[in-house]
Amino acid sequence: MKRFKKMKTMLAVLLAMVLTLGMGTSVFAAANNSIQVTGNKEFAGKKVDAYQMFSATTSGTAIAYTLNPQYESFFKSNADYGCTDLTGTALSDAAYQYVQKLGSNDDAKVTAFAKEVSDYMRNNTTETFTVAGTATASETGAATITGLEDGYYLVLPDSGSTSATRKTAAQLISVTGGSTEAINLKSEYPTVDKEITGGTAPGATDANIGDTVTFTLTSKVPDMTDYDTYTFKFLDTLSKGLTFGSVTSVTVDGVAITPETDYTVSSAPNTTDNTKTDVTIELTGMKDKYADKAGKTIVVTYTATLNENAVSGTVGNENSAKIEYSNDPTGNGTGTSTPDVVKTYTFDFTLDKYTGTYGNDATRLAGATFELRKGADAGSAAAISLIQVKAGTATEAAVYRPAKAGETGTVTSVTTPESGKIQFTGLDAGTYYLFETAAPDGYNKLAAPITVEISADYNKTTGELETVSVKYNGTAAETGNIVPVQNNTGTTLPSTGGLGTLLLTIAGVCLVIFGLVRRNRKMKVNG
Repeated sequence: MKRFKKMKTMLAVLLAMVLTLGMGTSVFAAANNSIQVTGNKEFAGKKVDAYQMFSATTSGTAIAYTLNPQYESFFKSNADYGCTDLTGTALSDAAYQYVQKLGSNDDAKVTAFAKEVSDYMRNNTTETFTVAGTATASETGAATITGLEDGYYLVLPDSGSTSATRKTAAQLISVTGGSTEAINLKSEYPTVDKEITGGTAPGATDANIGDTVTFTLTSKVPDMTDYDTYTFKFLDTLSKGLTFGSVTSVTVDGVAITPETDYTVSSAPNTTDNTKTDVTIELTGMKDKYADKAGKTIVVTYTATLNENAVSGTVGNENSAKIEYSNDPTGNGTGTSTPDVVKTYTFDFTLDKYTGTYGNDATRLAGATFELRKGADAGSAAAISLIQVKAGTATEAAVYRPAKAGETGTVTSVTTPESGKIQFTGLDAGTYYLFETAAPDGYNKLAAPITVEISADYNKTTGELETVSVKYNGTAAETGNIVPVQNNTGTTLPSTGGLGTLLLTIAGVCLVIFGLVRRNRKMKVNG
């Protein structure tokens, strides 16, 4: 009998297990759903959270939703939801019915409801809303939230993103049955696009030291619906090779705004590298002045001068900009956008004066004087005003750069030192002419100028500098952008009126005198 009771008990347990397993995912829903969120480049590195508002059970194609207790207070907070006096199952059913009747995905009513939920969560400081899943966006701006149970979710990216049309970053989505649902982030974080006016390529240009370079910063007015006040600043960092000039204009929706009244400008050494300069352009009273301009374009234009600290060659002189923006409607928190970087390049070449056969052992010539000229052609080219950076020695080149406006101590003629070398640095890409105005003693001056061409090739898509080349009279420069310039010694040429002629003349006169004397003697003898 006892044996029969044991068997009966075991069968009961086994039956219970079978029934339980037979109920499938409607009872034990596996946490194997995912939500893929894709945004723009500013979404990269930012977090996105999923909050389960309703849990779900499925049976075939049927889905039953149950309100998460954490959201009961939300549905009871507004009479429009029809849940004010309800509790338990009745509250859950009424909440479901309200959401179900809002419409299909992305309808205006659904979007407005998502904003109402997210606003309530943000402003509710007494209740906790559990994050069901979270993910961080990759460099490409994509994030996948995994391990989600069946249910209806509110998806919220890191604060700071806004939408001029939706007025919220919140989105709603249902996931069931081990599915992966994809959504595009329908809000944007503030961004800035930096360009060089008249640049050689997107985000790049080349210039002479002393040239003025004009930059433009472009952004958009964010949606500020959730904010009482809003911080919006352009933060621009100039490398040591660029000297800030001035902000020439700021426009919002194509209309110029007023300095000091509508925006302020300040500059200071960078806090981590004092060779750099930070420039801040802050739009003041954003919320009050531009709340109705969400999505409209903001353009800042300013100038800078390429200075004597500019790096010559392929490295370039960087200049980056980013936006600092409000990202916390309940406080003073701010975020920053990804910096947009542009580069200003400048180049160089070295004159190498020698005689004989060119090479390391060739004799270098001091005392040759040159002018570096630039223009449409050699005949109209004007001499460039230069500043000496370094005097040359027997082993080192003299170094000269273009003078900046207002500098004193400028020269247009430069003379080779004992090393025979002069480096011209801080030059724009283009065509230059080397005129020899005086040769070293005992050497012949060049009969014609040397044409020097500096060419820079940029990637037309990325703006990256790909190659730089220097040619002289059509020939590729030596390694290190060296332009060899040969001088030949002078040779003695035939002439008249020299010492040899004088001696011949004296000898001839002597012969004539000798002949006359002899003749006279003969005449005396005969007489």
